[in-house]
Amino acid sequence: MMHQLTRCPKCKSRLRRYGLIQVCIRCGYLTRVGTVNLDSIIVSCD
Repeated sequence: MMHQLTRCPKCKSRLRRYGLIQVCIRCGYLTRVGTVNLDSIIVSCD
């Protein structure tokens, strides 16, 4: 079972889950489902 955040650690808004990614629609915070740390992931547009 993968654990996931329910609230954004930056703005405390609810996170939405899209596959293995969780997104805050208010501030744009992104994180992977099941990660232990609260660091957001980096999306590269190369």
